[in-house]
Amino acid sequence: MRLTKNELSIMEILWEVQRPLLSNEIVDLCKEKKWKASSIHILINSLLDKQAIAVAGFEKVGKHYCRTFKPLLTKEEYMVSSVIDEAKLNDSVIREMMLALIQDKSISDETLNILDSIIKDKKQKK
Repeated sequence: MRLTKNELSIMEILWEVQRPLLSNEIVDLCKEKKWKASSIHILINSLLDKQAIAVAGFEKVGKHYCRTFKPLLTKEEYMVSSVIDEAKLNDSVIREMMLALIQDKSISDETLNILDSIIKDKKQKK
């Protein structure tokens, strides 16, 4: 999935706040942008179409009910998918990248244990 700069700004806000937001809350929290109501609706609809976000529910604002939105993927999941999409990675390139990351001296034993557990679970599910 490839997101535009503005779509990514919205995702960053949703990831940071960690709760469903109304579109006007998104506008208020995005201080570097001066979005109009029509612009935010276009961006939100685009993110809905790309299945990056979903409607989390509805909240009463004045006399109307407005949709709240939540991300469907974590920031880390997006980063991984964008790297894979961008580099058109194949299995051997992914293997080499993972080996390089695991062999880095700054990786803790705790992280290695977590990765080991994830790999074992993945193998068992195949």
